[in-house]
This record gives sequence, structure tokens and C-alpha cells, in this order.
Amino acid sequence: MKPETNSFSFLVSAYILAAMILQIMRVPFGDSVYLSGLNQLLLLGLVLVSFRYIPAVRENALLAILALSHLILLWPLFYHALAGKRVEVLALGHLDNLKFVLPLTLFLLVKRDCWSLCERARRIMSVLWFLIAFGVLFGVIQEFLPDLAVAFSSSDEVRLQYRHGILRVPSYFGEINAFARASFLLIPLAILLKKNVLFSVLVALIGMSLAFSRQFILGIFLSAMLSWLLIVTRRLHLIPKLSLFSLSSVAVFLIYSLGSFVLMAVGDDDKILTISERYIRTAVAETSFSAIEDRPLTGVGPGYFGGNIGKKFGITEDLYGYGLLEKVPYFDLLGVHYTDTLWPQLLAEYGVLGGLSFLVVLFLWLRRISTAENLLFRFAGYLCFFQLIFAASVSPVFNFLYFSVAILVLSFILSEGSD
Repeated sequence: MKPETNSFSFLVSAYILAAMILQIMRVPFGDSVYLSGLNQLLLLGLVLVSFRYIPAVRENALLAILALSHLILLWPLFYHALAGKRVEVLALGHLDNLKFVLPLTLFLLVKRDCWSLCERARRIMSVLWFLIAFGVLFGVIQEFLPDLAVAFSSSDEVRLQYRHGILRVPSYFGEINAFARASFLLIPLAILLKKNVLFSVLVALIGMSLAFSRQFILGIFLSAMLSWLLIVTRRLHLIPKLSLFSLSSVAVFLIYSLGSFVLMAVGDDDKILTISERYIRTAVAETSFSAIEDRPLTGVGPGYFGGNIGKKFGITEDLYGYGLLEKVPYFDLLGVHYTDTLWPQLLAEYGVLGGLSFLVVLFLWLRRISTAENLLFRFAGYLCFFQLIFAASVSPVFNFLYFSVAILVLSFILSEGSD
């Protein structure tokens, strides 16, 4: 392996370990702007370094498709800037969404042999696996010593949260859902490093259960089912494959939706599904369709439909203007609430063409995962892909770089692995 290709897997592995450590550092420092800024600077450095590993001669079709997708995503930004909306909000809103899409685009262009796992990268991945595994053990201890759960929370407003008698704990990751996201990573890491997979799955499930994260407890089983389906249908002809996959996707969506409604019916805010959260996510999705119906080609513009930038600048004109408050009158973007569902937000911000551009880039990512020769590696790559899709349906997953970029890195390394 050439030194330059050897170094890339080391750099991306070092970044995801650094991102996880920065997440843990939120425990003593809280939601520090400096930690978030440092993380994004490190990601920017990784993005810039990635250009070095893109060959001078690239597959013309792939490059053209990716370039066209990004140009289409820029269209709503320029349109709404000319129409009089705030340029800084549009620009920052677009940059905020690029935190995931730009690394994914560049990773698709990087030379394939750069993703081969070198020994230094393998050691870093092992450190990450042990860091998360010990986090699950610490979470078990917190279950019996609740004061530790409070002490290791990154939030200033801490209260113990119980669901069905289970204390939701953050381990040393600062947040309950951050603990669940980190726990999930144990599974692809174990497959990549050839550790005991069943043990890692068990530890991951314990971590997700201690965090009582609905998106991961339910999502992991749905992701595994879809991953298995993609593998077994690989040799089918196109039409039967698309038919079977479409039917299964609809079935999974119905299971996910009906399961959520059933769980919602069992109780109040301390039960399995918080009613207000369910209503907010559904209401945001319905409101996004109203926005698209009105502005199908331009959307409302990045940063103008909630998310990080909408909340930071207090931009509510379109989010509220298309009827969100009629569905959830208690929603307050300037207060404690968040839109909390990424795909409807992106659709409303970029319009139908922008939504299709996101789908194209995601499809190219899925296609890359499908090239893995090792079936177990391919299954783990699919698992990463679908888990991110499900997580983004119920959370702003692009914000969690320790998880979203780790998912990307692991899936690309797995797609190149064959032994």
C-alpha cells in the first residue's frame, strides 16, 4: 500500500475518534461554542485534505452527477437572495446542511484504495470501540447510581428521566441520545475489526436500552431487515428487485408509523413515546408539504424552515406561515422546541429538485456500499446507511458529527474491505 493511500484511512479514523472525544468533553464544558467550533474546524481540515486523495482523472459521469446535484442545491439560495431574503441566513443554512453532504460527496470521489484500513487506522478504531464499550459499562453503573447520571450530563437543566421504570442515562457522552448513537457504532466497528460481533451487538443493545432511545431500539431492527433484504435480492432482475424492495419499504414505513402510534397511546410523557414530540415531527412534515405545494421549485430557502440556523436567527416566517402553529400551538422555535426531523426540513428548504439532488447523492452512497465483496461488510455498510436514514427522520442528525461522519467513514472502509 502506498504511503499516501495508507495515510487517508488514518486521517479519517483520527477525525472520528477526535469528534467522539470532543463530544465527551461536553460533560465538563457543557454545550461550548468552542468545542463545536473546534469540531467543525477539524471537519473542514478533513474536507480540504480529502481533495489531495481525489485522482486528477475521475469517472466523468460520477463527477458530472455530483456537480449537477450541488448546483441544483445552490439554486434556492440564489433565488431567495435575489427575492430579498437575508443572505447570511441562506448562506449559513446551506453551509450547515453541507456538514454531511460535502464530506459524502468528496468521499465518493476519493480513490478507492485510500479506504483500505491501515494498521494505524485499525488501532484508532480499536480505541474507539473500547471507549464506547466502557461507556456502556459506565451507563450500567449510572443505572444504579443516579447521581452519576446527573453529574455526567452536559446540560445545565438536568432532571432524571424514567421510562417504564428504566432510568435513561447519558454514560459519559453528555446526552442520553448521544449515548445511543455511540452505542450503535459498536456494531459496524466490531464487524470491521473482526471482534466478537454477537457480544458487540449485545453491548450495543444494552447501551441503547439504557438510553431508551426509540429511534435506535426500533431503527436497528428495521435497518437490519432492510440490509438483509438488499443482500438477498442482489441477484434478482431489476423489476422483481424494485417491486420487492418497494413493498418491503412500504411495510417498514407502516410498521414504523403504526408502532409509533401504538406506543404513543400507552401513556404520557414518561412512557415509551412522548406525545408532544410525535406531534411536532408529524406537524413539521405536514407543514413542509404545504410549503412545497406553494413553492415546488424553490422551496423556502435554506435556514428558513427551522434547524440550527432558523433557531439561531429566530426565523419563523415560513415555518409558522405555512401553518405549523395551527397544528401544534405550543411550539416555540425561539424557546425549547426544535423541528427535530431532517428530511422534511430539507425538502421544504430546497424544493422538489433539491430533494431529488439529496436522494441522488444518497443513492450513490448506497451504490458504493453495494460493491463490498465481503457479505458481512456489505451488511454492516447497509446497516450504517439505513440507521442514518431512520435517525434523520426523527432528529437533526447532521449536527452530530461524532455519529454522522463516523457512519460515513465506517461505511466507506467497509465497502473497500474484502477479507
